[in-house]
Amino acid sequence: MIPISDITALRPRRLLRSSARGLALVAALATLAPTTAWAIDWELQLSLFNRFGLRRNLVEHQLRFDVPSNAFDVRGYLTPKIDELSYSFVAVAGGYLQLTKWLGAGLILNSGQMRPFGRSARFVTLPISANATGVVGDIYWPSTADDSTFTANGQRVSAEARQSYFIDEAFLRFSATGESDEPWLRIEVGRRAARIANGLIFNDYGLAIDGTLDLELKDIAPLRFGAQLVFPSRNFERGYRSPLVELRVNWVLSFLESVGLLFAYFRDGEDNFSDLYQGWVTELAQGRFTQMSAQDHIDEFAAALSAFPRSVGQIFWFGVRGNKLLGDFLLSGTALLSFGKIELFDMELLSRQLRLTEIELTTLGFAVDLSARYLITDELSIGLWFLMLSGEANPLLAGQTPGNRYGSFISVVPYLTHTNIFFSGGLNETFNGRSSSSSGINARGVIASGLRATWDPKDFELSFNAAALLSDQPSIGRSRFYGVEFDMQARYEVTKWLNLAAEYDVLLPGDFFLEHRVIHQALIGIDFKVGYEG
Repeated sequence: MIPISDITALRPRRLLRSSARGLALVAALATLAPTTAWAIDWELQLSLFNRFGLRRNLVEHQLRFDVPSNAFDVRGYLTPKIDELSYSFVAVAGGYLQLTKWLGAGLILNSGQMRPFGRSARFVTLPISANATGVVGDIYWPSTADDSTFTANGQRVSAEARQSYFIDEAFLRFSATGESDEPWLRIEVGRRAARIANGLIFNDYGLAIDGTLDLELKDIAPLRFGAQLVFPSRNFERGYRSPLVELRVNWVLSFLESVGLLFAYFRDGEDNFSDLYQGWVTELAQGRFTQMSAQDHIDEFAAALSAFPRSVGQIFWFGVRGNKLLGDFLLSGTALLSFGKIELFDMELLSRQLRLTEIELTTLGFAVDLSARYLITDELSIGLWFLMLSGEANPLLAGQTPGNRYGSFISVVPYLTHTNIFFSGGLNETFNGRSSSSSGINARGVIASGLRATWDPKDFELSFNAAALLSDQPSIGRSRFYGVEFDMQARYEVTKWLNLAAEYDVLLPGDFFLEHRVIHQALIGIDFKVGYEG
């Protein structure tokens, strides 16, 4: 019997996606099974995760338009200023059928992060002047006013239902087991979770084929091979022309020790890299355009948005990973080099300030993720960690010409949990949207190091994390210092079906941000889980 915890972590840290075809196939297998002589094992788990949150001075990541003053709120962009009292929940239902010794099928449904009083920016039409140059049509942009509505994964529930059908995974698993009943060969096909390079490149859901061949379990050689093809898509409507491929090999030294190589490749066939352009243009509106009058500022920004390009590109990653025990120390590390080419085209940026028809960048970036953990007792451990993602200045601000090197580490859908506010860790681990991504804030990169301590007696866990955060490249006219963050978290398993948790985090912003208001986050978690098997 394969426990459902091996299928995926049923926690509200990702928004869950899958395929209607996979769902139909699993349902058909379930219908067929009773008419055969198969001995079927099954497992079902139901979960409800509740989060109550109080946040103070969250960073505003959108450049908003202030209607009363008829100007962009430049000082509010990348400024700690948002206060929020929130409640959200995630409901999950997951099942797995072991149809034969070699064939299984899994299905997981997920509501996504439901927020009864979700906050979303109210969009307005920018007041463009009649003599503006290079503007095509009306431009709709987030205003400083917010609307409150019931949301799922940050959008209206109807939109989420139309895109995902609230399906996480629907897949078939083929496996061959040896004397230990551990699968030495496993192939999974369907909509499923995929993780590449410890989340540095990709950690999301999509249509995928994944295979693992473990020669150590066959007593042939201490080698483990793996390969997967993923079409990373948040919904059923796109993502199938942008394949992501990974090849990996690991030399197994012991149960906890290994060293390996990985190679990955992504081809942009659906304008994924064009998302980078909006971040660049937003910084223009924050910096270069602010020397103009308020109306010229609006007209120039509207012209830049009108030229929103299409994109093509190819990115390659090559890296090494390893885990090594040295006495009571467990050392882990991942190092990656990314390289390739991105081309933004089909654009007519012909404003008063800029003249561009295409942008071509040769990318060369790197990422390093290291950690060391020391077990003081069976219940108490401390550890150090270090993360670096290379960054780059805005090509439009830096005056780069097509063909120049772009040094920011490029990912597809990264998911990092090193801290709870700056990154995406903690009780309220949230989904990173489906888009190509460069590292840090506005691709400036990250250099972070921290100390982590965990006390984990029976049914209880208490953890503390402290980190210093810098960028690889400075922000516009500011420093590289993101700030210092402290995270504290407690979890208690009251019963097998009820878990309680609490978290308090604080980030002291540095000079990378325009203002230095201290960021606070307090969360309470109440989680219900029930499981059945037969």
